[in-house]
Amino acid sequence: MKKQVTFIVVLCFCVVTQLSMAQQRYKDSSAPVEERVKDLLSLMTTEEKIGQLCFPTGWEMYTKTGEYSVTPSDLFRERMQAMPLGGLLGHTPCRPVDPENVTDRT
Repeated sequence: MKKQVTFIVVLCFCVVTQLSMAQQRYKDSSAPVEERVKDLLSLMTTEEKIGQLCFPTGWEMYTKTGEYSVTPSDLFRERMQAMPLGGLLGHTPCRPVDPENVTDRT
């Protein structure tokens, strides 16, 4: 009797795990991309979808801490608290081009 109960519990666990995996189609690398995207978008909230569009960029998002280093500014941190981060774009400001180091490629 004890073996039967153990078998049933293990079987139920396996079934539940498989059902859970089947519902996460976006994690299945063998599934077509269109299906994976559709599944993932169906699981996301509207706020998460909007957050994916947020890329706080620009000089005001960074504070220069050295000649070649920056840290996120207070404004950047405030925006991250207000909305989820969708990605990093230009996460470090570029230095102006020094004309002496530019070669003519024409």
